[in-house]
Amino acid sequence: MATAGEKQYCDLLTPVVCDGCGGEDDVINYCLQCNANICGECKSTHCNTRLTREHIILDRTHPEVVKSRRSKKIFCPQHTVKEYVTYCVRCNQPCCTTCIIEDHKGHEFADLESMISQTESEMDKLVHDFETDMIPLSEKALSKLEEEIISYKEAMDNIKQSARIKIDSLIQQLQKSEEEFINEVDEYGKEDLLSMEKQKNELEKNLQQVKSVTIKGKSAPVDASLLFVKDELTNGCSLMPKEIACPGKLSFSESSFQLPPACDIIGRISNSIEKICLSASMTNHHDKSHGTDVDSTSIDGKILKTLSGIWAGSIIHTQEGHTWICNGNDNSLNLYDENFKLIKEINLGFPCEDMTIYDTDEVLVTHRYRIVKVSTSGSINELCSTASVKVRGICINNRQQIVVGGVFVGLGLLIRRFPWRMQVLAPDGSSVLKVIEKERSSGNQLFTGRIYRVRQTVSGEHVVADGKKVVCLTEKWKVKWTYEFGPRQDVFALCCDRHNNILVGDRDNDEIVILNNDGQRIWAVLTREDGICDPRSLDIDGKDRLWIGQEKNVLVSTYLS
Repeated sequence: MATAGEKQYCDLLTPVVCDGCGGEDDVINYCLQCNANICGECKSTHCNTRLTREHIILDRTHPEVVKSRRSKKIFCPQHTVKEYVTYCVRCNQPCCTTCIIEDHKGHEFADLESMISQTESEMDKLVHDFETDMIPLSEKALSKLEEEIISYKEAMDNIKQSARIKIDSLIQQLQKSEEEFINEVDEYGKEDLLSMEKQKNELEKNLQQVKSVTIKGKSAPVDASLLFVKDELTNGCSLMPKEIACPGKLSFSESSFQLPPACDIIGRISNSIEKICLSASMTNHHDKSHGTDVDSTSIDGKILKTLSGIWAGSIIHTQEGHTWICNGNDNSLNLYDENFKLIKEINLGFPCEDMTIYDTDEVLVTHRYRIVKVSTSGSINELCSTASVKVRGICINNRQQIVVGGVFVGLGLLIRRFPWRMQVLAPDGSSVLKVIEKERSSGNQLFTGRIYRVRQTVSGEHVVADGKKVVCLTEKWKVKWTYEFGPRQDVFALCCDRHNNILVGDRDNDEIVILNNDGQRIWAVLTREDGICDPRSLDIDGKDRLWIGQEKNVLVSTYLS
């Protein structure tokens, strides 16, 4: 049941009604003689009426009005002729004498005036709190929200304007490519076309002469003039090509005029369009974490350094600019500085499947049925056992949870391999928080291959190297898109850049491919010509350099300059 203070608070929120017209607008006046609330319009009528024009009308907040209202008799709404005389403590409400007899027998009562005074104090405190805390804080929050709305609208306008500029630029470049293609076709065929037109005109002229002589030959009289017509027919035959008697073997044909292979021209335009699309896709991609834009000319892949003799199964970078490389040649974990200098070598004693940064000086390494914690000091400790799940890919998501990809191996008389799955573990690895194995809607298996890598984009989505394809999952673990690679080799190398793009090592074609956040191929930043051969791991360091781990070496190239 509401307290007196709460009731008074509710009274403050209840609109005041004019006792003259029943309206709720501008009810700020009070007549001391009538004990009535009056709006602005009724005040005029009240002051001009003979019976009430001498009445005293004040503002409702005036001390005299407050005193008058407090002394005003209040009648019980249930027993309308009875005034309130006391206050029931148990029921928290005023009572008349009839109420006491009918509904409040044996209850505890308090003095009505005392309760009114107490309620007044509570109300004053509430009003004071409103005026000093709640209203200023609300106004401040409202002002900040209005500023945020304006700022957000301006950002939207800037993005739309920037998009229009880039789209206009893209259209202009496409139109330019179209014109260049058409001009190239015209230039190539111009000379042959002129030659054919010349031959055509000569043939039409000679054919007309032959037709004319033929008509003469058919209608010539059988006399001496026939000899002259015969000479004209003989001369007319010499005007025609020798092959005229053999249809289809004329000295010219459609095969004598051919454009260069279509792929030569269209291929060059396709490359040009691909670069333009890359520009449109990357130039105005706003980076939330760094607040920078990607310039279309900034994507570049030039080899800077080759670290030979390393079989790099996994690569990861620290915030301090160091690089961890898992060397499969001797099962060691190597730490390099930003100048490619080896500063620490730790002998694991077992092969590393994948790894992720756990703390400033620690990494987590997956090995069969366990996750191992390795520190820069050289200590190696088991973080947790994954029981019957053989784990491979691993990452720490933005909630500091450990996300792993693995396969559940049933134990018994016969070992059975169940479908691959992902597990979300507590930050300390002590418990399994979630298992991601099937689609909720269809019940189909999400993963069909080995989960070699699990990474998270800056927007919070997870990308998974699932056999010969890459799968992107939303934060609610629904499939957003799938990109197929292969068909021969599984995908090992996978990482994300700070502009929400995904980089993948295509082992079939020996190239590093950029996919955008919608799963569309943008560009191959590095190819076989750059030395890419069977890429096994990828990561981008703090200087936007791309590290590519391969069976025989590690390549370091520029990425975003």
